[in-house]
Amino acid sequence: MNDRYLITEMLAVVQQVNPEYPLDKTMDAKPLMKIAEFLYKQANLTRGPENHAYTLVPVWRIIYTLVVQDPFYGQKSLSTIANHIQEFYQKTAYGDRKNPKLSADKLKSKIAARYAGRKKTGNKDSSDTLF
Repeated sequence: MNDRYLITEMLAVVQQVNPEYPLDKTMDAKPLMKIAEFLYKQANLTRGPENHAYTLVPVWRIIYTLVVQDPFYGQKSLSTIANHIQEFYQKTAYGDRKNPKLSADKLKSKIAARYAGRKKTGNKDSSDTLF
């Protein structure tokens, strides 16, 4: 049941960030789970992605916001985004060298600010890229 919550929250992010996206819960659930599994692996979490919605959904929001700003991928389906999630993860963590609006320093500072509390709680080091 938790995976339904995770996917529902990820769909809510899509709708909030890109209200024009034509949501289809049946078609979009599988790519969103693929994205969640990738983020879960990158964060070195345990017990499956469905148990980490509070960790994965904010990262998904950051990545999807970047995707919508991309001139090529901005209008692509979640299936296409899921197939290229590694690229978006890298762009979010390190910036897009082709697009000066998305400087690595700006992205890193936003991500570090978002997860600065992790170092205090003993979780991952706050200097890590996304987690």
